[in-house]
Amino acid sequence: MAHQCVRCSKVYEDVRGIPDIFQKADRTLKEIKKLMTIYPYISLGINTTFSKVNLKGLGDIKKYAKENGIGISFTPAAISEVGVESSKMEKLFAMGDEEKRTAIKFFEELVQNKEVNLSYAEFVINWLNGGKRNVGCTFKKRKAFLLEPSGD
Repeated sequence: MAHQCVRCSKVYEDVRGIPDIFQKADRTLKEIKKLMTIYPYISLGINTTFSKVNLKGLGDIKKYAKENGIGISFTPAAISEVGVESSKMEKLFAMGDEEKRTAIKFFEELVQNKEVNLSYAEFVINWLNGGKRNVGCTFKKRKAFLLEPSGD
């Protein structure tokens, strides 16, 4: 792929705790892009869950996606007992007021540059301002699949 994101790689490895995980994901994305030439109905995108750990690298991952022709979306990390039990890592991931303001500014710039759906940006900004999460899950609709945190 065109852009190798060094900061993305370091942060992703730190968050996931798996060496070379970004390179594995990059290779997987390349293979999916090849499949897209055979199966044109496949679309490819990255969803980046952001927290205070990777907030400063959102521009880098956005650049990586753009330079590699991959769609991208950004979702604030949700602290929960469900699924990954993120509440155990709340101190590591939870954003304070300053981080939330930085994330809101990032989304406002995405809107200004027409790089994000306005209603989705409004949802994220509302959520960062303490509102409720009110968007349905893509996976429940069976319209997406997940690349596991291990890169598989």
